Amino acid sequence: MPERSKPRSLLSNAAWNAFGTLFNITIAFLLAPLLIHRLGVDQWGLLLLVWSLSGVLGVANFGFGEATLRFVSHHHAAGNLAAVNRVLGATLTYYVSVCALITCALWLGAPVVAQWVKVPQGADYPVEWLVRLTALLFSVGMLANAFRAIPMALHRYDVTNKVGSIHGATRSIGLLLLVLAHLNVLYLVIWEIVLTCVVLLAEIVIARRMMPGLRCLPSMSLAGIREIIGYSMFSFATHVFLMAWREGPKLLLGTRLGTASVAHLGTPDSVSHRLHMIVVSAIETLVPRFAGPQDREASKNLLTLATWGAFACGAIFYVPLAVLMPDLLRLWISPEFARDAGRVGQLLTLSLIGPAGYAAIATLFRGIGKPEFVTAVMAAVAVVVLIASVLLAPALGVLGVAWAYLLGTLVWLAGLAYGWVWLYGSASLATLARVAGLPLLLGGCLVALQSVLRVWWGEPGWIGLVLMGSAFAVAGAGVMVVIDRLLGGASPAGLLISRLVGSPRVMALRRRMGFALERTP
Repeated sequence: MPERSKPRSLLSNAAWNAFGTLFNITIAFLLAPLLIHRLGVDQWGLLLLVWSLSGVLGVANFGFGEATLRFVSHHHAAGNLAAVNRVLGATLTYYVSVCALITCALWLGAPVVAQWVKVPQGADYPVEWLVRLTALLFSVGMLANAFRAIPMALHRYDVTNKVGSIHGATRSIGLLLLVLAHLNVLYLVIWEIVLTCVVLLAEIVIARRMMPGLRCLPSMSLAGIREIIGYSMFSFATHVFLMAWREGPKLLLGTRLGTASVAHLGTPDSVSHRLHMIVVSAIETLVPRFAGPQDREASKNLLTLATWGAFACGAIFYVPLAVLMPDLLRLWISPEFARDAGRVGQLLTLSLIGPAGYAAIATLFRGIGKPEFVTAVMAAVAVVVLIASVLLAPALGVLGVAWAYLLGTLVWLAGLAYGWVWLYGSASLATLARVAGLPLLLGGCLVALQSVLRVWWGEPGWIGLVLMGSAFAVAGAGVMVVIDRLLGGASPAGLLISRLVGSPRVMALRRRMGFALERTP
């Protein structure tokens, strides 16, 4: 196998996934306040609606993206390039057809869609053109995702995240230059379309280099469609409900309360969700995507480790972010914005602990060929959050939607418990209580303690905020590891530490350090 196609280790993939997400988060964090102040809250909310609409259009993927990744990986492992081309060609044929239909529909129906967006009286925003351009942005991005599946199928997350990091940095620099030139949101979306076209070309070149002989044009194959469609139906349904959970409340606010309310929900949500993606991207790579019966015990051990790691991250990272969210928004955006969005951000951040803990078992169920379980849980979450948003938003506004998200945490936890029992029986609930229940309990205690310390500290500046957040995270990690080790038995913390210490990169680093020390006079 060529060197450029060799897969990386689990820990290496997890590290690259986390790095790529963290890099883009840092850029977005620095860029957001400039965009808000230059564009204004209403135009910023309009840009968030464009991104939300693009995300909602992702349901047209029909699950082909995940199915393509699965079958490309499977056929490549078997050395069957013809089957890889059959699957990719069928996917591209479907993508091109759907993107053409969506672009035509939104291009013609833009005036109708624009009427649903509530903009300030007397404001002249190019909503119709934004709707049309969103269709183009989605279409190009969808085609790029098809080719992005190739390095991911080869377990080369380092390549995927390098491209993503370059894309994120270039995109942010362009957006910054445009707002500094006093151009409105329309030009920002045009820039994103141009850059996404460049990324599409780059993804095609990378895919061809990593898999010589790959055909990069649509080719209608009924066999390829049949192969993908069974798996993709559940992936499609899951994606529909995922979009309903993520974007539905934002669209509800945009049509009922205006674009400013979308900004008050979407801005803290973007911060907390990006942290969430760092955790989830690392956790998912620890769990096998294609597990067989012979892998049952190994899969259980990895699931235990990944689930504990996700909930531990909740106590270590999510809790400090939630406690300090009002201060972060006060320093990052403005005191006025923090008053409207601070409590909203706290509830949103805490609501993501549940899906983080559920991510590992969802990955495992997909790997064993049971995507319907993931779909059912995602559907329940979306229904609960949307119904609660409709009921609570009229009385509580944006805060009511945040409470609806927190209520959805109960569904995530119920799905985790049901899936765990289905896999390993009710006798395994004691293990689940240790890897999920104990971190949740400690996280609740840390919320109360850190909130008290935050009040005692007063309003911090940037240095104080960083110091306080770092101290909270380090203390939370210490509490999680120490209590887990004190319980004895099969310690997830001990297993994680031993894996890190025994990883090839750490061992190589230790050998180099030892050699250097031996040569030191």
